[in-house]
Amino acid sequence: MAACLIMDPYPGITDPYPGLRIPIQGYGYLSRITDPYPGLLIPIQVYGSLSRITDPYPGLRIPIQDYGSLSRITDPYPGLLIPIQGYGSLSRITDPYPGLRIPIQVYGSLSRITDPYPGLLIRIQVYGSLSRVTDPYLGSRIPIQDYGSLSRFTDPYPGLLIPIQGYLSLSRFTDPYPGLLIPIQNYGSLSRFSPRPGAELTSPRF
Repeated sequence: MAACLIMDPYPGITDPYPGLRIPIQGYGYLSRITDPYPGLLIPIQVYGSLSRITDPYPGLRIPIQDYGSLSRITDPYPGLLIPIQGYGSLSRITDPYPGLRIPIQVYGSLSRITDPYPGLLIRIQVYGSLSRVTDPYLGSRIPIQDYGSLSRFTDPYPGLLIPIQGYLSLSRFTDPYPGLLIPIQNYGSLSRFSPRPGAELTSPRF
């Protein structure tokens, strides 16, 4: 199956920070590098990929493979809805600003709020983990799969490593603030109060 290549010569997709790479499930990943400039490459599933180069205008609709389509409306502004394959969709609203919500497959979703800096690495699978680096803002809530969710409050420093599975644990690094409550999967939750910088917890409380 061939990929769709759409090339628009005018840059300007209000997402000016490079380095975002999001592996999505076991089927593929989303790799975003310098969004407002040429070179955005989005492999979608193992069935194919979509290569986008500076396409900032409204009304673009791109059928993707035989399994689904890509519908883009006003890319650099709120309201971008991208159905991806028959498995789920990608919904982006004002990427570099608060309110980015990315439903990923039918298995779960990723909700990002005010996280505009480079270096974010998010592996989201039932059998994988979530690794967050350089996420300096507050209020991020990330539902992970159908099994549970991760609620993060006041965790503004880099170096957070959180393996999330129903069978693994939660490892936190550089989380200096109190009051963090993290429901982990359907199996239980971890309630942390007054954690120390560099503290490591490896056994969620059931």
